This record gives sequence, C-alpha cells and structure tokens, in this order.
Amino acid sequence: MHGHRRGEANFQRILIAVTGVVPCSSAVIILLFALANNVMGVGIAAVAAESMGMAVTVSAVGMLGIAARPVLLRVARGPTHQLERAERAVRLVGAAAMVRCAAPLMIGALSRL
Repeated sequence: MHGHRRGEANFQRILIAVTGVVPCSSAVIILLFALANNVMGVGIAAVAAESMGMAVTVSAVGMLGIAARPVLLRVARGPTHQLERAERAVRLVGAAAMVRCAAPLMIGALSRL
C-alpha cells in the first residue's frame, strides 16, 4: 500500500511540473508583441505580473474550495429551505451581474449599426 501512495505522489509531482511547463497563450502573445516593438523588458514584466495574478487567483480559489468543504458536504446531504433560498439569491445576483456587464456592450454594438 505504501508503494502505491508513493507512486501516486510521484505522478502528481510530474503532473504539476508538466502543467507549469506548458506556455500560457496570452504570455506568448505578450512576448511576441514586446519583441516586435523592441520592448522585451516590459513584456517580461507584463508576463511576470500576469503569472503572479494567476498564481494568487488559483491559490485563492483552491483555498476557498478547501474552506467551503463543510458547507458543500452539508449541501450534499440534501436541500433545506435556507439553502434553496441562498441558491436562488446567488442565481439572481449572477444573472444581474451578467446583464450589467453585457448591456453596455450590446448597446455599444447596436449603436454602431
């Protein structure tokens, strides 16, 4: 059993390393733009800032998932009236946020027709 867990841990380390090696398409575009405009230092700084932002965001989402586990387990046991109301509120807020973001874009696009 111990050997199986060590093999699984090695696989996870390899997976993490390979994922980190795959280039981000937006980073490649930023660096190509910087190279074309002879501002490679600015391009590298922009990619570093993007990478740090991505690292912080992914870490925050991961920690949120770990912190939310007890709530998710409670939800998995079955719906309660309070959870149904919370779900309805989250859906409404999400829909309102989408409309708030999309409406100006749609109005701007329609005004150009």
